Amino acid sequence: MKKIVILACVLCLLPLTVLVGQQNQEQTADPLKNFSLVDETVPVPENVQVGFSSITGKDAVAYLKFISDDLMEGRETASDGYSIAALYAATMFELWGVKPLGDPERPAIGGRMMMMPPPAAPSNSKKSYFQNIPFKEILSSESSVKAVWKKGDLSRSIAFHENEDYTYYASDTQSLTAPVVFVGYGIQEPSLKFDDYKNIDVKGKFVLMLSEAPGKDNPESPFNKGDLKEKYYPPRRFRRGGTDPKVKAAMDSGAAGVLMVQNEETSSSSIAARTLSSQRAVNDERPIIPGDRRRISHLDSSGRGSDSIPSIQISRKMADTLLG
Repeated sequence: MKKIVILACVLCLLPLTVLVGQQNQEQTADPLKNFSLVDETVPVPENVQVGFSSITGKDAVAYLKFISDDLMEGRETASDGYSIAALYAATMFELWGVKPLGDPERPAIGGRMMMMPPPAAPSNSKKSYFQNIPFKEILSSESSVKAVWKKGDLSRSIAFHENEDYTYYASDTQSLTAPVVFVGYGIQEPSLKFDDYKNIDVKGKFVLMLSEAPGKDNPESPFNKGDLKEKYYPPRRFRRGGTDPKVKAAMDSGAAGVLMVQNEETSSSSIAARTLSSQRAVNDERPIIPGDRRRISHLDSSGRGSDSIPSIQISRKMADTLLG
């Protein structure tokens, strides 16, 4: 079985070197500008003095020493370490006298049981310190894609390879056979009277579309301004916890699935290159959690993942083959 790895995005702050004229002079930022100058201290109000005095560096170090221990498994969602850390926090809240305002108390669940529908809370149960959120876990995934052309009694087919010709983003077990129709950028924007789906029947079909939006390099393009720029060129193309607007447009139009191809071909736009570059260097001397990382997604109100139709990123070569 092929495992799907959850990627962790890390924002790195790099020093900025500015070249002035031909002098190659490096300008360094003044670190003192990152600090706030305190002119004077204000006495702690009497009504919070007891609580303020109870906060000590020694206690803080003790709390963090426990919560950051490797036994917490990085507090990975749905892990035993996460459940222990959450119970620890709730216990401390109770010890400090914090009033619980969360969901009603339920029978204790932990680890992979978090992936199951939570048992109903007793009618007389009191409030807890937790908010229960349903998740779905994908334990393993494999896929195959084949294109078939038919003309009379003759037919030919081509098989494509995962992580070389395409990457697969659907979260359900499915087997789909459907025709493919090209819909340009797959955008519907009534405010611009722009509709790539106009006069095209996409119901029950895969829609093949270009990524991004028209006029990427044109600063005057309406898609490069304001809300539309944020909508079609977000910092992370596929945002966790939400449906891609182009996938949603396809879903609303009745499409069976989405085939997304890179609008511009670059050295890093190939499926294989992006798959390789997405693999994180792992220090495997003593991994905290052995094995592949777990793939967990938040469920929407219908009990499905964020995207309810298959969304497949395909290579330009695969797109040319399908359209050829």
